[in-house]
Amino acid sequence: MIDIYKGYALLVIRCEMPSIVGYLKHNIDGQNVASQTEHLKASGASKIVLEEPAGKKRNRSQLDNLIADVQAGDTVVATSLYCIADNVKHLL
Repeated sequence: MIDIYKGYALLVIRCEMPSIVGYLKHNIDGQNVASQTEHLKASGASKIVLEEPAGKKRNRSQLDNLIADVQAGDTVVATSLYCIADNVKHLL
């Protein structure tokens, strides 16, 4: 975008800084959500997405939304690989 300011043409480039997004999910082992949240904040997460329990279904709608929303350069942080996938097949 080019902006004119007091007779000078200025090239304005809007750059968004890459963000760190934390992802956590309740788990059957009763991991404390508050403890996970603290770890994610300590890692620099500016936004934290919480996946609510889905029972036996492997549906992770919040993770799907998160993956759709992240931009190149963004970092997704989780306290455990289990949060992202239940097994290697699910991860791939």
